[in-house]
Amino acid sequence: MQDAQDSKGDARRPDRREFLTGLAGASVAAMGFPTVADAASRQANERIGIGFIGVGGRGTALFHDLLQRKREGANIEILAVCDVWDRRTQDRVRETQGRARGYRDYRELLAQPGVDAVVIATPDHWHSKQTIDAMRAGKDVYCEKPLTLYWQQAKDVAKASK
Repeated sequence: MQDAQDSKGDARRPDRREFLTGLAGASVAAMGFPTVADAASRQANERIGIGFIGVGGRGTALFHDLLQRKREGANIEILAVCDVWDRRTQDRVRETQGRARGYRDYRELLAQPGVDAVVIATPDHWHSKQTIDAMRAGKDVYCEKPLTLYWQQAKDVAKASK
């Protein structure tokens, strides 16, 4: 990590916050690189089809992250986008040059056979139900936190994952 500079431009050691921020960035980069490299080495028929359930603020950020990974060679394809706001769905579909299909009902997205994994970035109270439904549909799931709001929901998600 490079030394920071004080107000006079002299080199100084980074403070704790600067150090941890740099460390976190390096960790994320190190974790992401093997994933992209591994995905890029897959055969075309092993492409990972991804669906997004919820493309508001956080969902759109995750959507853009995966679009960037695809541009960098990851063997992924965003095939489906779902949001209750049609404008959000249409905007994200347009960003895939029309390759993704838009949905208003997430259950229709889950029924799409080419979708291997889903990203769930909806309001918190939907997370456990959508996660369980996705797992029952045979999809891998990335869900924003919190996964559940109540202990019983956590037990239900764990049971569905088996």
